[in-house]
Amino acid sequence: MILNAPAKVNLHLEIRGLQPDGYHEILSIVQFVPLYDRVHVRSLKEKNAFRFYCVPPVPGGKNIAMAAVERFKASCRLEAGVEVRIQKRIPAGAGLGGGSSDAAAVLGGLNELFGYPLNPGQLHELAAGLGSDVSFFLHGPAALMSGRGDKIQDLAPRRDFVLVLVYPGFPISTSEAYRWFDEDKARDRRTSALEDLKVQFEERAPDSWSFFNSFQSTIESRYPLIGEIMRKLVKSGAHLATLSGSGSSVFGVFTDIQAARSGYRRMRRRYPGAWLLVPLQSGGFTD
Repeated sequence: MILNAPAKVNLHLEIRGLQPDGYHEILSIVQFVPLYDRVHVRSLKEKNAFRFYCVPPVPGGKNIAMAAVERFKASCRLEAGVEVRIQKRIPAGAGLGGGSSDAAAVLGGLNELFGYPLNPGQLHELAAGLGSDVSFFLHGPAALMSGRGDKIQDLAPRRDFVLVLVYPGFPISTSEAYRWFDEDKARDRRTSALEDLKVQFEERAPDSWSFFNSFQSTIESRYPLIGEIMRKLVKSGAHLATLSGSGSSVFGVFTDIQAARSGYRRMRRRYPGAWLLVPLQSGGFTD
């Protein structure tokens, strides 16, 4: 099977405190965008064989897609050999969920390849154990996430905005970003009501959105370039410019397609990665 694993952006990301289990409670609106990793999954004749390839390799060699294979096989008591090949197009450490999307694609692909041994509930339980974003990627294309990212309310995706997404050329560790946030006495402490966020996304025009990212001031203080990119996006006509996840990627929300195209051309000339993206209207992994 050949699957497209999409990236996501966090239109809103709010950190609401540390839970007893050590995870941070969040509140976030997430949306699929058409920037994909390519995931190849196939069975092997050799019993219990496992081959895994990722090009380019993920920094540090950590890839939760490998853990997804191991947990799936253990859960199903599967003895068949498995090969997974991932062609990375989503930058690692960019706040775009590439690793989580790859893991979700592997889970969904293996489940289909071997005749659906797991029901949706079991698949989501496996996903939740791998990471907070993995369950969302089994949902998509838009959702309101709460708790530690394990509570998901599906949202109807919007069609009335486009995104200019910019990768500045360096990764940011999510665990480090949370540590910096916890240590930052001047951190963003704003909070929102869950229902207010839902109404804002579903009923209000994008040019009136007041979404924010709790990481923004903490990350920007360490990486001034991120603030510079945000200001350029706003100057280009973005109604909202912020981080995705804990960074390092930044995006601007546009309702004027010509302004978005102009902003995209400016970003593409200056930074290693820039994309003009229309939010995806459906979930799942296309082949």
